[in-house]
Amino acid sequence: KGSATDDNGAFELGPLPAGRYEVVASYVGYEPALYSAELKETGLRIIFKLEQKEIIMRELLVLSPETRKQYLEIFNNYVVGVSVAAEHCRIRNIEEVQFASGDNADEFLAYTERTLVIDNPELGYTVYFDLVGFSYNKATTNSYFFGYNRFVDWGKKEQSKKKWSHKRRQA
Repeated sequence: KGSATDDNGAFELGPLPAGRYEVVASYVGYEPALYSAELKETGLRIIFKLEQKEIIMRELLVLSPETRKQYLEIFNNYVVGVSVAAEHCRIRNIEEVQFASGDNADEFLAYTERTLVIDNPELGYTVYFDLVGFSYNKATTNSYFFGYNRFVDWGKKEQSKKKWSHKRRQA
């Protein structure tokens, strides 16, 4: 579930059934805040105070168009996946992804300052992904990535909901 704030920074999520939830508050230029909440009844109120991101000059790899395309393909394959459903996915703002050198010549890192927006028409949702870290080692093909995500379901019509629900179970 996700939500956007109003002009005063207030937002609502729900209704949600009782249970344990992780709530991530994020905004461009600020560090994301994570809060683990046990929801026993409706009306839980949380106040987030976001810390401004430290402005850091990051290393940027200058890549040929062919190498950048290759790095983006690796990034896409690990973050989105290589399944049948993933073949139909599209990262709307893939141009936001930048690359840096890793700890050795075989490793590269990926980063972005903006939330990645990933559409999955095969399964009927959009994922908003705040990338915290990504690394890939060309020699070992080991990869690591971490971030916070939020899914927005496209299921408005009953027929669409049934189709996507079936495809999600298959995936």
